[in-house]
Amino acid sequence: VLLSIADHILESEASLDADIRYYRAESTKATYRSQRRAYLRFCLFHQYTPVPATPKTISRYAVFLARTLQYSSVVNYLNIIRILHQEAGYSNPLQDNWLLQTTVRGIRRIKGESPKQKLPITPDILRAIHERLDLAQTQDAVFWAACTVAFFSFFRKSNLLPKTTKTFDPSKQLCRKDILLFEWGVIITVRWSKTIQFKERTLQIPIPRIPGSPLCPTTAVENAFSRTSTAAADGPAFVLPQ
Repeated sequence: VLLSIADHILESEASLDADIRYYRAESTKATYRSQRRAYLRFCLFHQYTPVPATPKTISRYAVFLARTLQYSSVVNYLNIIRILHQEAGYSNPLQDNWLLQTTVRGIRRIKGESPKQKLPITPDILRAIHERLDLAQTQDAVFWAACTVAFFSFFRKSNLLPKTTKTFDPSKQLCRKDILLFEWGVIITVRWSKTIQFKERTLQIPIPRIPGSPLCPTTAVENAFSRTSTAAADGPAFVLPQ
C-alpha cells in the first residue's frame, strides 16, 4: 500500500510539473524555448557552465547578443538566464552584477533604443491586394475575407488564425460559429485576446456592410463562407476545403 501511495505521489508530481508548463501561454513557451536554445548553444560553443553562470559569462553573452540584436532584444534574451537559475534554485544572477550592468549600459548607449515600428495596412494597400486576387477562387476568397476582417476589427493575427492546423485552439482563435452574418453586417464573438487572458469576459465586435465597396468585409466573408460551406462550426473561421 505504501509503495502504491509513493508511486501515486511521484506520478502526481510529474503531472503537476507538466501542468506548470501547460499553464504558461503558448507565446511565452515559444519565447522561452528560443531564448534558452540561444543561451545554451553559446555556452556549449565556448564550454561555459550555463547554470550557475559567472558574471563574466553573462556579460560575454550580452556582448555576443549585441552584435546582431537591438538593446531591447538583448535585455529580453538575458531574461532566460534569470529563469534558468531560479528554476534550478539559484538566486537571480542578473541582480547586483556590476560587470553585467556596466556592459548593458554601454550597449544601450551605443546601440540606442529605437524600436522598429511596423507600417500600418491602409485602404490603398488593401485595394492593391484586392486587384491581384481572383475572388472566384476559394483560396483567394478565404484569404481576402481574413484580410478584411483583420482590418476592420483591429484583430491581432493570433486571434484570427493559428500558426498551423495542429495548433488551432478554439478557445483562442476564431471559430466559424463565432462569426454571425446579418443584413447590415457581421458580429464576431471574441473570447480571448492579449487583454483577455483569463476568459473573464467576451467581446462582440460589429463589422458593417459597405455596399458597393470592394473592401466590404461582410461581402468578403459571405463569399468565403459560401465556398467553404462544409467547414466545421467548431473549426477555424478561415479554412480551405481539404
